[in-house]
Amino acid sequence: MVSRFEQILSSPAPEVSTTAPRAAAPAKGRAQDITLGKEIQDQYWNAVLTNAYFLRYPAGGGRFEPMRPLYEVLEKLKLAGAGLARVEEQVGRGRIVRLKLEQGSVPEAEWNRIRAEELPRFKDQLRWLFTLSVMGAAAEYVDLGVELPAEWVGDVLGKHGSRIAELREDIIAEMVEKRRRSGLCFRLKDGRIYCLVPCKTGRRVAGGRVITELTPEEAVIVAEAQETGLLPAGTDGARSALKWGSGAA
Repeated sequence: MVSRFEQILSSPAPEVSTTAPRAAAPAKGRAQDITLGKEIQDQYWNAVLTNAYFLRYPAGGGRFEPMRPLYEVLEKLKLAGAGLARVEEQVGRGRIVRLKLEQGSVPEAEWNRIRAEELPRFKDQLRWLFTLSVMGAAAEYVDLGVELPAEWVGDVLGKHGSRIAELREDIIAEMVEKRRRSGLCFRLKDGRIYCLVPCKTGRRVAGGRVITELTPEEAVIVAEAQETGLLPAGTDGARSALKWGSGAA
């Protein structure tokens, strides 16, 4: 297991706060809409638009489609006054949480036109984006122990959108296969623990040991920073960029 982490770190680069009040769990198979306050809506809109701009939709067969066209539609809706609701649905023993568009202050005629003419072709992308964005924005999945230029980080996230999506899928698939809800975790000789995770969970300790989390975004940023000379080469150089729970790499 450790060798896989080493490989990811040394190879070249090829959760928004959910502070809305929790509602009672919906009945099995039924969805429940949760109205959000303006501050939470703004946070979710930021996550949705950031992810639509930077990430690519996994369309299957190894294809990853850019979502910039969907980003343009959603940005137009937001500016026109559209809102977002949080939808919770009980499925089996689990609970699916996603976002949902609301008309808000968008004029009725424009709302109906966009829903009928522009959104249908993005149906699959929209559901994937709204499920992912409950966890936060792509840029918020990056919390390294080194300072890198913000614009450079943004460019890397866009440049390696396909690689990020592919790596996230691989991590989730292995988590499901091995039944590891907390991510793919490894322990170093000094007792520290690191976990490959699809997105940040905010954990800092596990079983009394300090941990850090490495997201797909961080993996490609670290690799690209090494390629461009912003970080020292090799596994040690990659590890030096990680932000451990204790604040020490």
